[in-house]
Amino acid sequence: MHCNPYPSSGRRKPMSSRILVVDDEPNIRNAVEEFLKTEGWLVKTAADGLAAQSLLGTEAFDLVVSDIRMPGLTGYQLLEWILDQGPQIPVIFMTAHGDVQDAVEALKLGAADYLLKPFDFSELIQRVRRALGIQDLQRAAAPNRLTVGRGWFFPTQGPMAPILRLAEQAAPTDATVLITGESGTGKEVLARYLHEKSSRSSGPFVPIVGAAIPETLLESELFGHEKGAFSGATNRKIGFFEAAQGGTVFLDEIGELPLHLQVKLLRVIQERSLVRVGSTTPIPLDVRIISATNRDLGAMVAEGSFRQDLYYRLQVITLVMPPLRDRLTDLEDLVDFLLPKLGIKLGLPVPTELPSGLLTALQAYKFPGNIRELENILERFLIVGDPNLLSLPTASTIAPTAPTDAPTGYNLNEWEHYLIHRALEKCGGNRTQAALELGIGRRTLQEKIARYAIGTTKGTLEDV
Repeated sequence: MHCNPYPSSGRRKPMSSRILVVDDEPNIRNAVEEFLKTEGWLVKTAADGLAAQSLLGTEAFDLVVSDIRMPGLTGYQLLEWILDQGPQIPVIFMTAHGDVQDAVEALKLGAADYLLKPFDFSELIQRVRRALGIQDLQRAAAPNRLTVGRGWFFPTQGPMAPILRLAEQAAPTDATVLITGESGTGKEVLARYLHEKSSRSSGPFVPIVGAAIPETLLESELFGHEKGAFSGATNRKIGFFEAAQGGTVFLDEIGELPLHLQVKLLRVIQERSLVRVGSTTPIPLDVRIISATNRDLGAMVAEGSFRQDLYYRLQVITLVMPPLRDRLTDLEDLVDFLLPKLGIKLGLPVPTELPSGLLTALQAYKFPGNIRELENILERFLIVGDPNLLSLPTASTIAPTAPTDAPTGYNLNEWEHYLIHRALEKCGGNRTQAALELGIGRRTLQEKIARYAIGTTKGTLEDV
């Protein structure tokens, strides 16, 4: 398995990489050019974003190193053009210490990395090597096997293939999509893929996790409010839906939405308009709605905790994300994709090859936390370095930290602790299944597990 994003020698021939340096300050532009050339890379320069755009339209490059604040076409605008219309190559930004927020925003838009001026040129070289390593990985992905993009990766064969085909058919439309699957399977990643493949890709993608917002504030956060609508509403507020005009709203954990807000959401979908809290004036809405859940909405409809009419509205297209344990054939490719990204995140080198024992242990593991858990394991591996210290097991179990007998009194905390323990015990430590058993969201269950200090068996990956 080859995962090295630091190809100073060996995999990448020095002369094979072509880099474009963009900065309106000649001294910085020329200094960066000279240092990059010392590594054997071919380097060209541009004095602003428009000149860079012209060069990228006529010549092939592997990487762009650019300033953010420039006259004419800014670094932001250059990045947007590269991602939407230009060559699919990584961009590293350079920015002043006082403008660090600019760099953070650029990362959110899809930049590969950033450096704060003044920077050490050895650090620049290291960041460039990392970015070129990821570019190598994406180019190595066979077109008939993988599809790779900004923050997402999907195999075109195996269990994900029919899901990807349906997603590609649904993406260009404005149909509502419901994505189901266990926690950590990549539901938001698939939602972003749908957005990026749609005609709304130039508009905003607004993720909303309703379970993370206090219920008393949820309606205001979703739909906005007028000044004076309630105590503390000192100004008009635009809600998440209005902020997504022209783009996509992603409603994560839709099964946690209270019934009274399900009614309002249904009306928003049907009428394509919303009314802010404290107002009676409808506001036209131009958004696409994608929702996701790890719960069985059909069962919730049967028990009366989720509206049937809303359920039908949300599931015009349903995409079911398989758990990682059912797609272990994708594991090696996922590791190849994730390691360079995590290396950049942690600022740590990535080994050229994984120890064979680690891959064997990963293949034997059931991944109750799915891809999110795989990321955590790989982060630990990059930090610790020795796979023998990870204590990878083949199963996760919950330790018996609560009494097996039911409480005798009426103390609600004791009963809650007892029932959570029993549900986890019944589900073999699988928190997703235990949450379904209890009729609560997985996030809520995790908070209660932490509150009651319900631990896990020492050394299992539930501890990751």
